[in-house]
Amino acid sequence: MRRYAYLKEPIKCNNKDFIYKIMLYQCRHGVSLFEYCSPDAVRCSYDCWYPDIESVYDDWNDVIDEQGWIDIGEPLPYQDDAF
Repeated sequence: MRRYAYLKEPIKCNNKDFIYKIMLYQCRHGVSLFEYCSPDAVRCSYDCWYPDIESVYDDWNDVIDEQGWIDIGEPLPYQDDAF
């Protein structure tokens, strides 16, 4: 399963970058969370791993915008983070 969401407000992630949208990809090994430093980005700038989907929702549901999570199709091979 893959889902993405835009953030209510960009979140600063280091000295120069802000996260504008995120995508999760759930597979049998856990959940990858991809972070995008532009609203129009098609490849992620950063990523992290979660053991389960509930942990992703616990960390991110309060900061995503009113559209919520938007389902997206399964990725092509080796392109988990690509839109």
